[in-house]
Amino acid sequence: MQRLTATPWTTFCYAMIAGASLVGSAVTAMALIAALIAALHLLRGPRDAATEGRMLALALGLYFIVMTVTTALNGPIPTRFIELVIISPFLYFIPLALLLPALAADLTLRGLGRAAMVGTLSTSVLALVATFGFGIYRPGLATGNANVVSGILILQSGLCMAGWWQAGRRERLLIVVSVVLGVLAVALSTGSRGALISGGAMVIAGGVIIASRTKQVGLVTVVSMLSVAAVCGVLFGGPRQVPMLSDLTKMISDPGFGDWATSDGMRMTMYKAALATITDHPWLGVGMHQRFSGTLPYYAVPPPDYIDFTHVHNLILTHGVAGGLPAIAAILLVVAAPVVMTLRSGTRDPGVLWVGIVLPVGFFALGLTETVLFQDLNTTFVLFVFLLTPVVLHQTKRRTSLANP
Repeated sequence: MQRLTATPWTTFCYAMIAGASLVGSAVTAMALIAALIAALHLLRGPRDAATEGRMLALALGLYFIVMTVTTALNGPIPTRFIELVIISPFLYFIPLALLLPALAADLTLRGLGRAAMVGTLSTSVLALVATFGFGIYRPGLATGNANVVSGILILQSGLCMAGWWQAGRRERLLIVVSVVLGVLAVALSTGSRGALISGGAMVIAGGVIIASRTKQVGLVTVVSMLSVAAVCGVLFGGPRQVPMLSDLTKMISDPGFGDWATSDGMRMTMYKAALATITDHPWLGVGMHQRFSGTLPYYAVPPPDYIDFTHVHNLILTHGVAGGLPAIAAILLVVAAPVVMTLRSGTRDPGVLWVGIVLPVGFFALGLTETVLFQDLNTTFVLFVFLLTPVVLHQTKRRTSLANP
């Protein structure tokens, strides 16, 4: 089996990917320390920043500025700037975006996949044992939140595939086992349909993009992957999604609609109020600190006293409520940055395509029913997954230049 070397910076990358679901917010502390060290590297003397990281660094900086300004201009609440702590990774990840592609010179896609398998296998087993061994409904594990576990676990499961094209037969079998266990843990234990939809989106995007970019993957693979996604959708999401979609028009058009009794009804109720909030506050929103409370005047049926969310369960709408159209543009820019970088590179490496396009697509799909961001561990992990794009692109360019001096 191929031996994988690892410098401290590469080890840090692998630990971030493996540890998010296992050690919770300790990953956030680890990322902050690494970012401060990277910032010192920049301050100590001239150092060429990786070109591949500049676009992502710009997107992160613009996001932080937009969200800071829109929150600063909204409301007299003295404690509103506590939200800046939650989005601080958008600021302190900038040194990592600039330097990590060069610092983690020996990082490999196969190594990333193996690190993801460590987190996926361990977390999946813990979640399934907690549910079926101890009867714990939707265990939060180290993150303390079942939805956070689901979101990270489904992205970890997807990242297991990064090393597929360099792996041998036995390792590919382990990858399959890891992915299957990850999906089963989300479906049967932590229980997030949004995460399952995200997994289906990754499967579809992966099949279409990789088949169109490589000669090794053909129509049979695409059909197989789409079939898997369809089966998962029917088994885990279909029975409950179809009634919701059939009533969608009625829900939105009825001025008196409000349903707080079901998860689907709550989401539709919040989405409708969020749209009304954005319509009334299109340029500044109502501030991050009021991303749920700011929608309260727009509910035809007020939420019960026991319901107090921190968001409206949709990535785009939550940003619209928090910061208006500029905030929506900012988060779309962050999501698009790794995809655009990957497409502009012209790479045909299926592993790089997977990291640079498929994982952001999975995150975006997850965000359609869960906010994902505005929680320290989620934000840290998602941004680090996005940060892998300039890293693997830089390594690909470096290998190409060494092969063709």
